[in-house]
Amino acid sequence: MKLFLTGVGGFLGSHLAAHWTASGHQVYGASRSGAVVPELRHVVPFTLGQPLSPEDLAAMDIVVHLAYDRQAGIAVNVEGTKLVFAAARAAGVPRQIFVSSYSARPESISEYGRLKRQLETYFLDRGETIVRPGLVVGNGGLFLRNVRKILTSPVMPLLDGGRDLLPVVAVEDLGVAMTMLLESRVGAYNLFNPDLVTMRQFIETINRAGRHRALYFNIPVSWATGLLSLSEKLRIKLPIDSDNLRALKQNQECIHKSDLRMLVPEYRSFEEMIAAAIAATAHGPTPSRDRKGAEGP
Repeated sequence: MKLFLTGVGGFLGSHLAAHWTASGHQVYGASRSGAVVPELRHVVPFTLGQPLSPEDLAAMDIVVHLAYDRQAGIAVNVEGTKLVFAAARAAGVPRQIFVSSYSARPESISEYGRLKRQLETYFLDRGETIVRPGLVVGNGGLFLRNVRKILTSPVMPLLDGGRDLLPVVAVEDLGVAMTMLLESRVGAYNLFNPDLVTMRQFIETINRAGRHRALYFNIPVSWATGLLSLSEKLRIKLPIDSDNLRALKQNQECIHKSDLRMLVPEYRSFEEMIAAAIAATAHGPTPSRDRKGAEGP
């Protein structure tokens, strides 16, 4: 197949490009930097909101939408993705796959969840495929940024004792599942391990794998809410804001049932994926040329 990926320079995009090239597919893509990606036949310089030429998409079998600009608002991301969709339709591309998020849901609190939900509806109404990954565990992306913070923190606060649940998926398993979806499957697919992990389990497993010790302490959600509200009033920038906190709590209501076992019967356990990802970080992160590709959850 001839595959075209937007946001191909990001962590997930570059992994899928390598995985699909190794599987015998011809992979093309679009990236903000337009940098050379060894696995690709050709990379088109691209920014969400600017149109792609139908000529860039001619003769493609599938377009995979991964591009997401976290510095832009909902309108730019939504309308920019629709422009690519329209160009693919104009070029006669038979299928398109939109990479959404576990956070996408009706009445989502987070801006990220709202824009993903809006685009999910757009693609599904037009007979296309969408996928909802959990947090992608591998040597790059949001997971690697979290790992670096965890493994350098002597003290680790745990919101509500770390009881909140998190959906995760190994980047290798996500690649296998996405490959299965290339074969004329349409609809919505939730790609994360069936068993969610607690935030405490997530942090402790990373610390064990990285041989790092930290002091854990509990922060009641009421304290966290007050601290974030105060920081916003004082215009003190923290890694998360009150919207992030409310979205985390909203996501505890699991409205998406995992489809991973159907596509990848022998998926990696949480401990296996963490061990492999931590070991890979010793050799440096996977090159990521486009910092604004899609990530979960």
